[in-house]
Amino acid sequence: MASKFLYLVRHGEAGEDGELTARGEQQARLTGERLRDVPVTGIYTSPEPRALRTAEILAGFRPGLQPVRSDLLGDYIPSDPALADLPADYHRLVRGYSPAERAAGPEAGSAGGSQVRPGR
Repeated sequence: MASKFLYLVRHGEAGEDGELTARGEQQARLTGERLRDVPVTGIYTSPEPRALRTAEILAGFRPGLQPVRSDLLGDYIPSDPALADLPADYHRLVRGYSPAERAAGPEAGSAGGSQVRPGR
């Protein structure tokens, strides 16, 4: 059986408005150039503007591929850990989500996990 690889690319630098900055656009272009000759069969992205724009730039280096948007790739925390149990850096990250977002995270994580099947 042939090997399959999953390449994860984080979005480029974004401003406070959630859009890519000029530097973020350049980061995406450089990533696209670097991955130009890597065999890729799909580009999947969250609907977040910074991620979507990064995916669009990457797709520009891949004729015939268009980014596929998925809410399953959105920003969420897949569990709601007790803040006291977390290292300081993670504590700040988790605290940045509202109680409603923290409560919705495990459900979103379960929905995503149920769509992933071994051997696909």
